[in-house]
Amino acid sequence: MKFFFADSLDYIDPGFDFEREEHSPDRQVQRHDVYAHEYFTPPPYDGILVSRATVGDHRWQGKYSTAQSMRFRREGARAFLRYDLDKCNGAIMGDCGAFSYVNELEPIYTVPDMIEYYVECGFTHAVSIDHVILHYDESLDGPALFEDLVPGEWRRRYDLTLRLAREFHAACQVQQVPFQPIGVAQGWSPKSYALAVSRLVDIGFDYVAIGGLVPLRVNQIHHVLEAVREVEPSVRLHLFGFTKANDIQHFTQYNIESLDSTSPLLRAFKDHTRNYLAPNDWYTAIRIPHADESRLFKGQILEGRKQSRRLRDLEEASLRGLRSYAARTLSIEKTLEPLVEYGQEFNSRVHIDAYRHTLEDRPWEKCPCRVCSECGVEVIIFRGSNRNRRRGFHNLWEFHRQLQHLRNSQKEPINAV
Repeated sequence: MKFFFADSLDYIDPGFDFEREEHSPDRQVQRHDVYAHEYFTPPPYDGILVSRATVGDHRWQGKYSTAQSMRFRREGARAFLRYDLDKCNGAIMGDCGAFSYVNELEPIYTVPDMIEYYVECGFTHAVSIDHVILHYDESLDGPALFEDLVPGEWRRRYDLTLRLAREFHAACQVQQVPFQPIGVAQGWSPKSYALAVSRLVDIGFDYVAIGGLVPLRVNQIHHVLEAVREVEPSVRLHLFGFTKANDIQHFTQYNIESLDSTSPLLRAFKDHTRNYLAPNDWYTAIRIPHADESRLFKGQILEGRKQSRRLRDLEEASLRGLRSYAARTLSIEKTLEPLVEYGQEFNSRVHIDAYRHTLEDRPWEKCPCRVCSECGVEVIIFRGSNRNRRRGFHNLWEFHRQLQHLRNSQKEPINAV
């Protein structure tokens, strides 16, 4: 089971000074900041997924700037991402980013346009165009699968996705494209997904991606994969946007070829309590926001509800205390005092017990990854992109390590995202 990281320009300044809160001198983001696959050797994933909707173009504003989007197409995906063959040797998968245009009547790209884009950018794996069905209802399996009980718009998107896959496969055959074509299946129930995969195999695809999984619960994904494997036991499967990676050990029975996810990185700064992944546990990062940069604080200071000096003093005391605790010169109770007091300034609910658990276990001391080795306790501080994204890098490294262990043993559970 290969892990593709869905990239969205996630990088860090390797020379960031945590004590002074300063970036590297003369830093230029695109030139000096590094991706996770540059920071770690070997990379913490088996490949990269890049959605065209993320890159953007004249029709669709992606996350890339106009200059970045043009350079991506001019240089190619591998050169732009600095995903060097000598060091990484991983696949680069491209897709159209169907969730971005889900509210449109039709996909915003055409088959010839997508093939030209895939070839131009040097993707090794390329996914056919799809249109997401944002509904799931297992009661519509059985005789009602394609009867009037199924909304017409669902059926239209289903048929459209299969028609575009057929056109994509035929064009790839004619042009003898240099990438691995992947057909994508959409559905609204286990049997509709299974039928879509079967039709894609009949078209000629030997690698199929299951789309629309993001909103599904774990048991629903199981039902889909069980139905798919019942009719197509050997086709290679990719799971798109697999956010249920904490249950990944339960999906090995389906012989999954690959999955993509950003979840390990995003949990570092978007989850309330599960921010730092360890071999057997999740830990809560300790929130110490910038007193002078917080929009919440700025508004409250202008309103006279908070005092800037007090916030700065609490901020400094929190940072100083946490670093002293890491150096074993301050007790856990004394460390928690300013953290809790400062935390209550921006959130009435402070996760004191979770903070205590993190401090008592000192997970950053037990991890051998480069992030934890280089920045120590700073990795556990929820504060600014260079700390938060470093913690995300650590999570990618740990998740990939656990996934490798699972692949090798197929016995012990993976404590994942």
